[in-house]
Amino acid sequence: MPRKKKSKLNAILNLKHFAKNNKVESDMTAKETSSTNGENTAQKYLQTIMKSDTGNETSCRKEICKSKVNYKYVYGSFHQADVRFGVFSGTQCTGNSLVAVLFSCIKPVHIWNTNDLDKILIAGNELYSFLQSSSSMHNRYILISELPRSLIVFEKLFNIDIQLDSVVGLMRNGDSTFEYNEVSMTLYEALQTCLLQYESCFITFGGNTFVIMKRNEMYYIFDSHSRSSVGLLTADGTSVLIEYKGIIDVYTHCCNLAESMEIGVNTQFEVTGINVIKDAIHEHDELSINENSSEISSDKVLNEIGGDVFLSHVETSNFFFHTLGLDEQIRICTQLNIVNRLDSNYSNQSTITN
Repeated sequence: MPRKKKSKLNAILNLKHFAKNNKVESDMTAKETSSTNGENTAQKYLQTIMKSDTGNETSCRKEICKSKVNYKYVYGSFHQADVRFGVFSGTQCTGNSLVAVLFSCIKPVHIWNTNDLDKILIAGNELYSFLQSSSSMHNRYILISELPRSLIVFEKLFNIDIQLDSVVGLMRNGDSTFEYNEVSMTLYEALQTCLLQYESCFITFGGNTFVIMKRNEMYYIFDSHSRSSVGLLTADGTSVLIEYKGIIDVYTHCCNLAESMEIGVNTQFEVTGINVIKDAIHEHDELSINENSSEISSDKVLNEIGGDVFLSHVETSNFFFHTLGLDEQIRICTQLNIVNRLDSNYSNQSTITN
């Protein structure tokens, strides 16, 4: 008979070194500007997209091309590929995006500062490190489906609801060779649909994942990759948080970024919604872990800055099929103190024969 084996991995990753190793003294760097260069880049990319349309240009796409993007931004001190992250550098974007969403439940996004962005990247790296060492990851990059549904970070327990069926599509709009439905649509439609149902969403294209958070009718993009002052690809940038006023501006940013990454219009994107279950956020300041095991104890953690990460409900399921021989059956039944019917029948037959 098949037997389903489930293993729940539980761990706390102590992040006491947040404040000690990252003495970032800069306060929030929030500036309002009109992104002229960004608009020009988006114009070119959007024109390329619309040239590939099959005649079904909508008024919203025309509005996008005309929109002026005003935004506020905050820079981190480094990005996810910084040398401090060692062998894991450059691969933690999915974990970083999740931690950013959770941190927004502790501190409102609109008052984040440089130190907050750095803290998120360090916590995301710790999360990635644990998942890599567990049996829940099978590749170098974290899949969204591999993210834990319960997580203790910054001394709080979060339960997380992640959309089961991601919305996928192509960067181009209206490709007649691509069938659009509820799980396959244009990027603009995907963003609209997802952010109506979820407070945040992961965006993935070109091997990069970042997160969009909708808070109080404003949109915040957190990107842990090396980004320029306007959130585009650059070799010497930092992580960035950008505030936008509308979904059209968010879409323009995505087109902007895709252009800077040299992403083609036939590249596939993926949008996945995520909610944090507010009623399930609890204080957790009395959890610790033995470094040599995954058993949780009630010893109080002496944490000066509130940077513990605890993972739970990371499940792996395996089925084992094994036929038991008579000797194995007898041994197991003896240990469990139960009667083995086959053994009894065998004994009765032996008695009759004798």
